[in-house]
Amino acid sequence: KVKHIEAEMDQLREQYRKTPEVTLMHQVAELKGQLADCERRAEAIEAEKSQVTAEKEQFRSNVHKLARALRKEREKSKAERESSNQQVRLIYDERGKSFVLDGGHDEIQR
Repeated sequence: KVKHIEAEMDQLREQYRKTPEVTLMHQVAELKGQLADCERRAEAIEAEKSQVTAEKEQFRSNVHKLARALRKEREKSKAERESSNQQVRLIYDERGKSFVLDGGHDEIQR
């Protein structure tokens, strides 16, 4: 009698596994797994995008700092050139064997 009941239970289990509800439940479980995987990949892509955006902003900031430093250095160099151009210089003239004042007329008069 027990063997007969076990055989009936096995048969009922097999029939239950073949029902459309069980098939759909397996498909739902599989699709939920795929959805979770897709959401994980989307989060990873979003995190990478955020990191790239932050790096881009840092790069832009560094470029602006470099441009300001370059502009400042050029202005400093220009001011030094203009300053040295306005100074009176004493130069030895080989041809005339004498020293000559070199500079603008205004500087020589001072």
